[in-house]
Amino acid sequence: MRERLAQLKKLTTEALVLNCKKVRDKERKSEVALIAFLSELRSRCGFLDYGYNSIFTFCQQELGLEDGPSYLRMQVAKVCQRFPQILEELESGRLSLSSAAKLSPVLTYDNVDELLTRCAGKKVREVALIVGELKPERPVSSGIYPIGSKKKEKSVPLDLCKNNSIAPSLAPSTIGEKSKVGDKADSSENVQVKANLEEQFFNFRFVAGKQLREKLLRLAEVMNVANMELNLAEILEESVDLALHQKDPQLKEERRKVRLQKKKFAEKEQEKDEGKKAKTKEEQNKTDESSPKEKVSRNKGVREQGQGQEQQREKLRYIPAKIRAQVLERAGYQCEKVGVNEIRCLAKTCLEIDHIAPYARGGNHAISNLQVLCKAHNSNKAKQEFGYEFIAKKILANKLAGCFASNS
Repeated sequence: MRERLAQLKKLTTEALVLNCKKVRDKERKSEVALIAFLSELRSRCGFLDYGYNSIFTFCQQELGLEDGPSYLRMQVAKVCQRFPQILEELESGRLSLSSAAKLSPVLTYDNVDELLTRCAGKKVREVALIVGELKPERPVSSGIYPIGSKKKEKSVPLDLCKNNSIAPSLAPSTIGEKSKVGDKADSSENVQVKANLEEQFFNFRFVAGKQLREKLLRLAEVMNVANMELNLAEILEESVDLALHQKDPQLKEERRKVRLQKKKFAEKEQEKDEGKKAKTKEEQNKTDESSPKEKVSRNKGVREQGQGQEQQREKLRYIPAKIRAQVLERAGYQCEKVGVNEIRCLAKTCLEIDHIAPYARGGNHAISNLQVLCKAHNSNKAKQEFGYEFIAKKILANKLAGCFASNS
């Protein structure tokens, strides 16, 4: 590399500029080729075979791209098969990758030619204004930011430090009463308090509609909170705790184990009580033995009824909650799909319990026959097992059934 850099010093300025343009043209062609490959890979869901649940994750993990470049290429790859003109604009240099990604969500068959002509040769900000005419952006970008990520503040927000566990030595009444030597200590303590705040507090920023505000107001009333806006963090945390209590499979499994322990303890206590009443039970058994035929027939009927219920339960498609919890815990609450490159899928959302041997083909609910898959990998497995047309018809039938149910 040093020799190559030394050779470049011998070139004239015109030769350097000419070579820069040539390399730039090659880079554009390579970029367009990469997006075309990604688009085809996305259309055939080839990334699923490698253990990735989306083309975005594939770009991050397999190609080693950062979040920003992965997002840009994913956005263009989504639409370039419907609108191949966008690749032509990229290769010619009339449209940059960032501009193409901004433009992709609003392209339709009716406006594609007009928008590509309007955006040709324009900067990203100019393209964003054109896109904003068709799809207005929210005034505030959503995100969660540490307190220190904002612009530098003139002073530490001491009103957040009223809790003595955070800043016991910086009460407002003590500020300004210390000597010059103490001021240096104050500055170091100030920095420490600010660091603690940055670790413990965050700015939550998002834009929502009127309906959410009304729901929060109603939730504040239910929680007996007088001022919703001043106690918004408390209200949101309470609602999040409630949602996790109802939806989190890990918390459900912990509660199930606690209930099981209580049940075992209660059974032991019951056995002790039954031991004390053994004599009375023996007397009752003697009286029951006077009619053995009725007892045998009654026990037989109960036994047959129990066996019938078990067989019927086995035929049901629904997997019991206890088994679901065990399978999720075994998988670590993560998709278990391992790709051909021996990389496990990282998805921890939209998880589904899948029958390794399909239930429709005789598979049972045994834990050894169950695995955790994300929605993308589970859908792809079903298409491979039963065919794309069959699954498409099933999905359409379920959607129509849902529409009829909602209208009735």
